[in-house]
Amino acid sequence: MAQVELNIININDGDGELEVIQAWLNEWRDQLDFISEDEGCSDAINLWTVRGEEQLINNIIMDLPEQVRNLPMPIN
Repeated sequence: MAQVELNIININDGDGELEVIQAWLNEWRDQLDFISEDEGCSDAINLWTVRGEEQLINNIIMDLPEQVRNLPMPIN
């Protein structure tokens, strides 16, 4: 199965996206191949890199707010 990488970026958490992201990461942690630590530069920016099977990520990213996710990219 093809592997993909997804970046989750939260900027200026005004709408509670951070709690949604953290719950999502905890829910899927055991099924994903890699979840980075929060690589953001401050409380205003949170950034995670997530890797896993393309089909799984395509199915589960819809549970994240659209404004915090990008399109999954293939891993070479």
